[in-house]
Amino acid sequence: MRGTGSHDYEIGDLFIPADRVIRLDAPPRVADPLYLMPQMALLDSAMAAVPLGIARTAIDAFVDLAGGKTSHGFADAPANRLTIQADVGRAEAVLRAARTWLYASVEEAWNDVRAGRPISVRQTALLRLARANALTASVQAVDLMYGAAAGSAVYGKSPLDRCFRDVHVAAQHVALHGSNYEICGRVMLGLPPGRLAL
Repeated sequence: MRGTGSHDYEIGDLFIPADRVIRLDAPPRVADPLYLMPQMALLDSAMAAVPLGIARTAIDAFVDLAGGKTSHGFADAPANRLTIQADVGRAEAVLRAARTWLYASVEEAWNDVRAGRPISVRQTALLRLARANALTASVQAVDLMYGAAAGSAVYGKSPLDRCFRDVHVAAQHVALHGSNYEICGRVMLGLPPGRLAL
């Protein structure tokens, strides 16, 4: 699968003993903070770092491209155009803000777990919201760079082409999907969380 390198597989006619199966909602067996952190918080937060990395790559690739190339139909290199400068600034701002919030949310949850405090429903929602925002910001940053690169971005050899495909694949994953905003909004409004889970 593009974006994650994931593959589907199927196993038939195979018995798996119960002691070899781990349920994601099972209580931890080891009393170490790493294992006390809710599993989905660990997995989904790590997954949210992927689009952030894709966006970082897109910005860096565009900056490299923009400095030395004069595009057809323009008198100057992209780096010297005001609209391009603004797009790079916007991409950098949304990426850094999203990354900071995601890292701060994970650190807060980690500190609570280490101190023996349970993670509240509101904190769970904020973790999920930070992850969804990381994806949204990453898509925005990549789209800005892809658009700024114009025709240079559409070729298979362009790193921006791969970044564009990969970040939009990541946007389809349930852990980062835009539907998470609804779940988190419910909690912020004091409503039952519905399907909220770490």
